[in-house]
Amino acid sequence: MVKKMLQYEFMQNALVAILIITPLFGIVGTVIVNNKMAFFSDALGHSTLTGIAIGALLRI
Repeated sequence: MVKKMLQYEFMQNALVAILIITPLFGIVGTVIVNNKMAFFSDALGHSTLTGIAIGALLRI
């Protein structure tokens, strides 16, 4: 099933993006917690969800 999914170019792009972004988010999350800036990551998460919702409503 995985082979079948990876024949689509957008799935290959998504896999590459996940492999690049995941370690970066791990490092950034550690820095945020060490610098006691957890409120910043919370605000960033809420603004991201808002942006996704607006994009979905406008079909962008």
